[in-house]
Amino acid sequence: METPKVISRTLASRTPADAVKRRESLFQQASEVAFRAVLAISQDNEQQARSAIDELRFLKRLIQNGEPLHSGPEDISSASPLSLQFMRLAYDAIADSDAVIRRWTDQNQLDLVCSIDQTDPNAWQRLIDFSLPDAWSFDTDLFLVFGNPPAALIDTLCLRGQRRILVLANELCKVVVKSGTELLVNNDPTAVTFFIRSLCKPIPKKHAKICMYDRVDESLEEDTQESENKNTLLEDEIHKALMSNWMDSNTIRHFAQHWVEQGVANIPAIVYHENLHSLDGKFRDRPAILIAPGPSLDKNIGLLQQAKGKAVLIAPLQSLRCLYKANIQPDYILVLDATDLTTAPFDCFNDVPDDFLTTLVVGVNCHPNVIRRFQHVYFFSGGGTLDRWVQDIVPEPLICMNCSTVAITGLLMAAHWGCSPITLVGQDLALAGDRRYAEEAQLNNLTVPHLLTLPGYYGGTVQTPAEYFMFHYQFEKIAENIALSSPDTKLFNSTEGGAFIKGFVNKPLQEVLERYVVKLPKQLIGKSSVRDGHIIKHRLDLARGRLKIVFRILENLEQQVRQLVRLSRHSHPQATMLKKLSEKEQVLRKQLMRIEGFTSIYQDDIDQALATAAKAKTLRENLVASQALYQVVADSCQFFRPLVENALVIMDASEKIASTATTFQEDVLLIV
Repeated sequence: METPKVISRTLASRTPADAVKRRESLFQQASEVAFRAVLAISQDNEQQARSAIDELRFLKRLIQNGEPLHSGPEDISSASPLSLQFMRLAYDAIADSDAVIRRWTDQNQLDLVCSIDQTDPNAWQRLIDFSLPDAWSFDTDLFLVFGNPPAALIDTLCLRGQRRILVLANELCKVVVKSGTELLVNNDPTAVTFFIRSLCKPIPKKHAKICMYDRVDESLEEDTQESENKNTLLEDEIHKALMSNWMDSNTIRHFAQHWVEQGVANIPAIVYHENLHSLDGKFRDRPAILIAPGPSLDKNIGLLQQAKGKAVLIAPLQSLRCLYKANIQPDYILVLDATDLTTAPFDCFNDVPDDFLTTLVVGVNCHPNVIRRFQHVYFFSGGGTLDRWVQDIVPEPLICMNCSTVAITGLLMAAHWGCSPITLVGQDLALAGDRRYAEEAQLNNLTVPHLLTLPGYYGGTVQTPAEYFMFHYQFEKIAENIALSSPDTKLFNSTEGGAFIKGFVNKPLQEVLERYVVKLPKQLIGKSSVRDGHIIKHRLDLARGRLKIVFRILENLEQQVRQLVRLSRHSHPQATMLKKLSEKEQVLRKQLMRIEGFTSIYQDDIDQALATAAKAKTLRENLVASQALYQVVADSCQFFRPLVENALVIMDASEKIASTATTFQEDVLLIV
């Protein structure tokens, strides 16, 4: 993704040269702290050793994972040989200290298999020492406690500086947690997952744990094994929830600019085309078949001919060429991807004639080139910040399907319609050899990253990329929710290959078709019709008025920033001036919330500026942090205003055409 020029100034502090300097500094600090830790251990000074080791953990965390608000360590490929040698020597010094530190922390290992001596004031500290990994951030990372701990353990964690604590138990003795500490006491998997998924930036990258069951006398704990099994399942849920957070964060970081540019550009098309809500109630209790492009689709794609006109056939755009080759026209084609899927190497329309294209169901920020290929389009919201902003502009509410993949979108859509049964086909969520997709799919030549393991459809295990691993987890969670909210809805997995998905009954596609589909009468799946020109004109007028309000907000923000910059650069600020600056900055932040969909591109910079301001200890440091925030806002306005202006121009032209026509013709979309 190309970074807009206006953003480059706010990222100036992340140049390769500065990244190398920061990495050198981190290594130097870590080697010095490691020396202090070893010295304190040799002098038997437990408190100083613990303090130094905790500092070393945090520095290692920065070296391994980068700044807490960034997705990973910065690029230091431009480092000179001298810099690399310096960092290597520092690394060796740190590695030499690790063995000494590990022996010091391992001395507490016996505390994990016997009762804690609660008369020792350092007992809980030592247990925490042993439980923490070599790299750790007390502010960011997540500490797990399985079982009912005494209040002293939680108090000790809080005093140590731990800010995110998850106690997997039914209750907890009364504790006083420090302000800013995020604490949940619950062992329900749904509540645990919700807690982790709701954690704000910085997102945890690691978790550590203490299991209280390990310190209970087995003669007094009859269900120890049952508790351990439950803990294993809970820890697996926690790991997947943490992975989901990072997948979502990285996806937002990678696609934010595309989403903003395309979401704003798509507003005229959203106003013109049908809302997905108009299909509510049309397919209740009708079977739906979700046709994914996994490798197993080659096995049974031919059977889908029997379902045409009887079941609702829903397919992601990536399945289109496979279906065309098999002469099976889907009723609805789904797109969630922001990538341009009309051009190589991702051209999903290659060799597919226009008359094969039926109805598109699409997210608000998908590529306009994809939308232009279809005459019949329904829009939905993906639930992101830009999607929520678009909701405030368009005349009618959009269905919100908060999902990370087009396959899950199809499942949520079929469930929303009340379809039953809902059947998966080609949903392998795993590799077949080195293939991700069916034979006709376009993406099999892509490299396969690090692989994970999932249970297989026919038993055993299958290999899957990390993103499929998370999609598999999300499929199972959605199936669980459907079972609770709509227990009569039948869910079948007729992929006949790939991964086993809990919550779906494995059943051959032919059996599903014979039992639930082929005996049904054929019914025409309706398409959206050409809209009445007067209605379209009214909808355009509403959206246009709301977009003009946004334009005025951007103009006001630019004016406010100019005033704030002048005030913040005053050489000798007085108390009255500082009060005025603070008041104006509060107004600025409230205005930013009104266009939060736009700011996703700059979110790292905004978070960094706010974090710097929170840590400021002097007036000058605070003003420097404020100036960084003002610069981000100024750059945001420069980038966003042309997008809004262009959307307004298109809507003005569309309104003129609509006002001269009884019906709103398809050729109006040529200007969108």
